[in-house]
Amino acid sequence: MSMEVHGIRVIFPDGTEKCLTEEGYVLEKHLFERWIADEAVAAGASMYLNHKISSMERVEEGGRFSGWLCDGKGDNFPIQAKIVIDASGVAAVCSKLVKLDHDKPLNEMGKVVAGMQYEMLEVPTDGYLDFYIWPEYAEKGYLWMIPKCDGRA
Repeated sequence: MSMEVHGIRVIFPDGTEKCLTEEGYVLEKHLFERWIADEAVAAGASMYLNHKISSMERVEEGGRFSGWLCDGKGDNFPIQAKIVIDASGVAAVCSKLVKLDHDKPLNEMGKVVAGMQYEMLEVPTDGYLDFYIWPEYAEKGYLWMIPKCDGRA
């Protein structure tokens, strides 16, 4: 955990602010992801690194979904799993492979939203995550400032 927070604040172009106060936490994502992967493995999950998935097929038993049959490049393929966690980031590999009922991929075009982030130092905070709805700077989205410990955001 990086910081306890009080909630979120949405800030509009005219300066209007709306707050949702609900206590929460800001995590250091890279540390959290490592921890949750270790916890899953400790609880019996299998983790396969350096594998490239090329297909995912639904597996059904008795007319009910029971998991996935995955194939690709790597020592452990084919892999059958109840749950598949796609850790490919913005590449969104699994969403391009999963077929819907009409046989089209879930994310046919591999659509992504451009974004960028950077860390700033010595940022004052009152313990709220700030979301800016400012079309001038983010035409179809928003900007945000997430406070972290030691004055980082």
